[in-house]
Amino acid sequence: MIQSGTVVAGPHTRIEFERTSADTDGALLSFEETFQVGPQRPPTHLHATQTERFTVLSGTLGVRIGRETRVLGPGETVEVPPGTAHTLWNAGSEVCVHRVEMMPALAMEDFFHDIVTIEAEGGMPPKSLAQAARLATLLLRHRNQLAGVPWFLQRVFFGLVVLLSPQRRIQARLGGVT
Repeated sequence: MIQSGTVVAGPHTRIEFERTSADTDGALLSFEETFQVGPQRPPTHLHATQTERFTVLSGTLGVRIGRETRVLGPGETVEVPPGTAHTLWNAGSEVCVHRVEMMPALAMEDFFHDIVTIEAEGGMPPKSLAQAARLATLLLRHRNQLAGVPWFLQRVFFGLVVLLSPQRRIQARLGGVT
């Protein structure tokens, strides 16, 4: 279980959890996220039932929400309604630090912790079927949807990736499929 104060860092992203679903009875997840300078950004995605708010603490944050692109500076906030496609990136020439708030939390601290851990291990973007299966499992478990592809197709595709992964086949041979 991820607790307040937990820090996870990769080459591009650092997250320090401030309030978790356990702290707020599932109402809110809050963390400080740091993006290094560079072109990296999460794929355009959506959260079906969650509102996500970004507040810039320092640096410059680029945000694309639907068809609108905004560049935010310190003190500026933007909110993404549930079901709205979005992505974000460091839009400046210095480190960007921003606060992320998700309502409701839906145990998303586990997702963000694991995504940054995968990044730290060199698995973003995935370079093997095993890495792709790990990412697919996270997307399925937390119902994070890539924009522009119907969710039922994503479930089928991600399920096949997991099913075909070498780790899954090894577990099946050993009788320990999970």
